[in-house]
Amino acid sequence: MAAVVRATVGEDHKTERENALGAIGNISCGDGEVKKGMLELDGLMKYLVEVVDKEGDEYKVARKEALGAIANIAHGNGEVTKDMIEFNGLVNCLVKIVGKEGDEYKVAREIALGVIRNIAHGDVEVKKGMFELDGLMKCLVEVLKEEREEFKVARERAVIALRTISFYNSDLHAGFFNYPGFIPSVDAIIGNPSLTGTNTMKWAVELKALINQAAPVENVPPPPVATTNAIYRRIDTIESIVEGRFHKLEDRLGHMETILSRIAS
Repeated sequence: MAAVVRATVGEDHKTERENALGAIGNISCGDGEVKKGMLELDGLMKYLVEVVDKEGDEYKVARKEALGAIANIAHGNGEVTKDMIEFNGLVNCLVKIVGKEGDEYKVAREIALGVIRNIAHGDVEVKKGMFELDGLMKCLVEVLKEEREEFKVARERAVIALRTISFYNSDLHAGFFNYPGFIPSVDAIIGNPSLTGTNTMKWAVELKALINQAAPVENVPPPPVATTNAIYRRIDTIESIVEGRFHKLEDRLGHMETILSRIAS
């Protein structure tokens, strides 16, 4: 599969490359066994990361399709998430994309943050590994500070990613609480009246409530961790299912837009 896509290089094969990557994205919407098989398929993930890492407007659609496939592989299958954070170059590539400026990277930036969030649905060890990954937390906190309109979706997804990394993982809360710039950035979102009623505000409030468990407070009994964690896991599972269906609908709409634009031209 990767060999077929790899053959579609150069400007002459731009459409074929994008279509092939779109097909991979469709296949990656399969069940857990399909996702696991794609992750293990020789050369496929390596090629997808290479496409995401390509520079220039020529690869704008290809980057989107490759990131969408990676997001699908990471979504809803905890078995693959550990392998994904350990995959050579993947997280560094995602961090690089999130930090890119320019309109041609807007959609890629938003999808990359969705990939980070999907990977963060893994177990406690995966979340701990993500928190400790060089550059990832710094990248997410920097997006929290963004107030430009083109970062509106990206900021929401960065908040969700951080909340997911911290979810039912109290061992990390102290690290979050003391991470440079984290608390002021979250407080700035919560205190921004223009964000009232948005998902960004909602997730920021929940994130702050989670992390505040690590704040030094006297004479307050600790929360029932086992019960709280069970509730968090259930909510997290429901959100994962809903977001997965939304991603599939988003992909279908994207393919329809591509087809319509080709018909129109």
